[in-house]
Amino acid sequence: MTVCSTALFAEETSSKEKSPLNYSLLTSLGYYPETTPKTGSSHFSGISGIYDGIEFVTEFDATYTMPFLNGSDELTADNHLTFNLGVELSPVTVAPLASVTFSPIAFLEFAIGGIIGTGWGLTDDIQGLAKLNESKPKYEDLTPFAHWYFYTWASGCFMFDLAAVWEGDWHHVVATASYKVGYQKMTGTKSSVWTWRNTYGQASGWVYEQEYFLGYQMPLKVSTVGVGTTTLGKLPSKRLRQLLAQLRRRLYDHRHLAHGRSKAQRKRHVICASRL
Repeated sequence: MTVCSTALFAEETSSKEKSPLNYSLLTSLGYYPETTPKTGSSHFSGISGIYDGIEFVTEFDATYTMPFLNGSDELTADNHLTFNLGVELSPVTVAPLASVTFSPIAFLEFAIGGIIGTGWGLTDDIQGLAKLNESKPKYEDLTPFAHWYFYTWASGCFMFDLAAVWEGDWHHVVATASYKVGYQKMTGTKSSVWTWRNTYGQASGWVYEQEYFLGYQMPLKVSTVGVGTTTLGKLPSKRLRQLLAQLRRRLYDHRHLAHGRSKAQRKRHVICASRL
């Protein structure tokens, strides 16, 4: 199961000398459209994911960068270690995070990190931390600060800058490609399927994430513009695949039974998702 999202951003540069200690505040807001599933023979399907609704989260980070194993050539002169501490906040969750990044050569970075958080429910449709009751099926809220979401990961990132082979202030066409693999778990519950930050269908086990970015850097006040995409996926066991397939069938049947309700009675999910 995979989710795709796209983001457009701009970065403003500073004329001051860079400090090894930096702070950042990032607020993410997005909308994921609902797509009606189709069955039968081969057909075209619209863009869809594991959920629909609105995404909102704020992340505060403090990073410290230090030289590490620097060389005398251009490829290794800027080798460094970066330590990051932060916290993610959403309307239904709070989660401290930490990571360490090592750059052994100009075009490559390796990183490890983790996040641990807890959450609470606002309504039946807005849940930060919940487990699946398979018999109903229904997601039931877990007790905040008694149950925790845990996620640890490792990643590698390849970077390219056209100006490295074609010198010039206006030749900075940059691209990055990264792959992350991690393990996630919900503590204090035997349920195989659970909710974190109102993202339903989550499960303990191995997951992966891929990120791609293409941008352009300019010698202007707004120095970088670009577009990126992220794909997320799970690496479930055979038992989990069967359970998720059964859950999808039950939820699909339940949805059709409730199809006669008026729109005023329906509630949209508010998804408070994170970005690491």
